[in-house]
Amino acid sequence: MEQLSPQAVAICARHYNWKSRTSCNACTLQPECHRPCQQLTEQSLGEWRARVNRKAEDASMSLRDQGFRFCLSPDNQKARWLHPTEKALVHPDWLDVTDMPAEELAALITGNPLPHGPAECMAAQLDIFNDSKESAA
Repeated sequence: MEQLSPQAVAICARHYNWKSRTSCNACTLQPECHRPCQQLTEQSLGEWRARVNRKAEDASMSLRDQGFRFCLSPDNQKARWLHPTEKALVHPDWLDVTDMPAEELAALITGNPLPHGPAECMAAQLDIFNDSKESAA
């Protein structure tokens, strides 16, 4: 008979409070673990363990292993893991930086920020149209 995998036991131990028998709410195994069964038999118990083990294996995979891509918003202000379908349908303009070297990503994110505030913006606009090499500010 199949037993619960070490991954499933470890996930359960992180979320379940053995003393009060509570705190399963944030557990990734809960949908399978709490799924009702029509009749409890050795076979149904084995099937339940197999489902929980599969769920634990999926939960232990990184987002990258699950096919997600790390993406950066067009304004470089937000970054998050996106499922390819979500990226294509909801965020097609986000830049996929999953495979970008760390140094290149850091340079992209920390590049020269745009000026903030009316005075800084006006000075930047004047600099654009200033033919001399001196700053307009």
